[in-house]
Formats: sequence, C-alpha cells, structure tokens
Amino acid sequence: MGRKLVLHFCAAILLLVPPVLAVENPILRDRIKPWVDDFKGTMGIALKNLSTNESVYINADERFPSESVIKVPVLVEALFQAHEQRVNLSKSIRYRAAEHVGGSGILRHLHDGLELTLHDAIFLMITLSDNTATNLVLDEIGVRAVNRRMEMLGLPNLKIFRKVFGKEALVYPEWENEFALGMVTPREMCELLEKITRKEIISPGACDQMIGIMRRQFYDTRIPRYISGDGVWVANKGGSGTHNRHDAAIIHTPKCDYVLCIFTKNNQDTSWRYDNKAHTAIADISKLVFDYCVTPE
Repeated sequence: MGRKLVLHFCAAILLLVPPVLAVENPILRDRIKPWVDDFKGTMGIALKNLSTNESVYINADERFPSESVIKVPVLVEALFQAHEQRVNLSKSIRYRAAEHVGGSGILRHLHDGLELTLHDAIFLMITLSDNTATNLVLDEIGVRAVNRRMEMLGLPNLKIFRKVFGKEALVYPEWENEFALGMVTPREMCELLEKITRKEIISPGACDQMIGIMRRQFYDTRIPRYISGDGVWVANKGGSGTHNRHDAAIIHTPKCDYVLCIFTKNNQDTSWRYDNKAHTAIADISKLVFDYCVTPE
C-alpha cells in the first residue's frame, strides 16, 4: 500500500510539472535582429527548433494582415471536418465561372462547369494559393468554423473574416476593416505548424497529409529560396499583399526539424519583382537560420 501511495504522489507531482518550454537562443537572435531593425517596414519572426526547443521570437505577438497564410488554418479545419466525417474529401464540387475571383490561382482560367473534388480544391488552395479554390473550400467548411477551431487550439489570433475578395465581413467587421481577409501573429502560426509537425492534432495521418500538400508548394522564393541538401525538405505557405509579404514553413533536415514564420507589413517596397526587398530579406534570414541549425557553432 505504501508503495502505491508513493507512486500516486509522484504521478500527481508530474501532472504539476509544466511542459518543456522554448528556450531563447541569444546567439541566433542577435544575428537575426539587425535584419529586423534594418527592414523598411514591420517584420515579425517566430522560430522554434523542434529538436532542441531553442527559439527566437521578435515582434512575434504583433498582428499582421494574414494574406494567404490564413489558408493553413483553413486546411487544418478542412482535415478536422473530414476526420469528424462532417465533409467528404472525395465530394465532387462544380466550379462556376461566375464565382471566380482574382489574384492567385488557375481555376479562374479553366472552363465553366469543371468538376473537381474537395481534396482537389484544398490542394490548389495551398500549392497555387488559388483564391477561387479557397472559396470553394470555405463554402464547404464555413468561415466561422475555422475561427472556432483555432480558438479551441489556443490560437485566438489566427482568424479569417470573409471569403477571399468577399464584399463584406462574415465575422468581426471591425477587424476586417483593419486586416482585410484575416489576421495572424508569427507566434501562433508557428505554434500551429509545430502541432502539425509533432502530429498533435487530428491524427498522425492527417498531419502527414497536410505536410505532404504543403511540400508541393509552387511558390519557393522566400523561406525555401536558398535551402537545399540531401534529406532536406520545406513545407510552406506564403502570403502577399501590396504592403505585406509573408512565409510560414516547416523545415526538415537530417539533423533537426524547425518551424519558421516571417511576416512583414507596412513595406516600403511594394513591387512584385523577384528581388522585392521583403522576399530577399525573408530568404536571407531563412538561410541564416538554416546554416545555424544545421551547423551550429
């Protein structure tokens, strides 16, 4: 009996011990900080090495207009609903040309009446950032459901307010006026990607499915730009607006896995060139982080 009491006591003590928290890496922070300070705009960064729990957070709780990065929470909610058997990823969806919206994507260039599955629409939403496909997905799962799910996951600052290029906010109109499509913070997007990488949400298979889709990302001019090597891969989703450029990624190397989110707003360089200052800054910071994580001093 005494041994059982001791075991129960030890178990109770373990329940009181908090989970392993991220430990800031001052060396890496000092190397990244000048890039943030010199950037002509506002930059926020969240980085976590999932192998060592080392982290760097700079302006990580700043709210940014989400642009298309919010499609990651949409992806998560779609897979949650599929797991709960509320939607069927094989369901046939008919594209109507009258429903197309501008910006990124290929659907708007295809013929009226094209049939695709919900999974196809999800794939296009992430890999080509297809805005019309995103709206097809949102028609199936609902804008409000995305926000409720993020709140349940402890991520209240990941929010979508309307369909892409929607005429009015479906929720939180006061925030939609400030952030447009949605809002994000680097820290919470980093936490969402960490949950996916660690297979802590939905199911391990669903997390693998989400990572698999993100690994097929077409746009690779930011975080993945200078990253390569045997056994290295990047699963990312970017976002762009005139004054905002973002990227959020899971990076796998033979040595470690890490998640990196770099968001920018109020950018002076509003060009759409390959060498846009935000694009190159994000790429350069990503390379710095990659080199450090793979070969730390």
